[in-house]
Amino acid sequence: MDKYVSLNQIEWTLFKSKIKINHHKKGEIIHYAGDVCTKLMFINYGIIRAYIIDINGKDYTWNHNATIDRLTKTAKDRFDDLINEAPYLLEKVPQYHIATYLGITPQSLSRLKNLNIS
Repeated sequence: MDKYVSLNQIEWTLFKSKIKINHHKKGEIIHYAGDVCTKLMFINYGIIRAYIIDINGKDYTWNHNATIDRLTKTAKDRFDDLINEAPYLLEKVPQYHIATYLGITPQSLSRLKNLNIS
């Protein structure tokens, strides 16, 4: 929290009195499509994924900024951004989720990873 906003002791005490800590299991869905979101959630540790499912049942990782990037950047540029901003995700997240996040196929992701190694 400190890296996003600076709170004095009184503000921090007030903030802590209003929050409720929830623990979620891996794979647990914490918000369903169509539900009204009535909470503000902070991720203390771990990784969260937002996704949509098309009419054929295929899921796509969703991120507003990634959607804009898909329209304005090449796949290589998007991959390079990921490597520079969050390289640890390549080890922690299944490759097909990374591919959908980047808007490419898993095969294209594999090619980009191989190009990056050379």
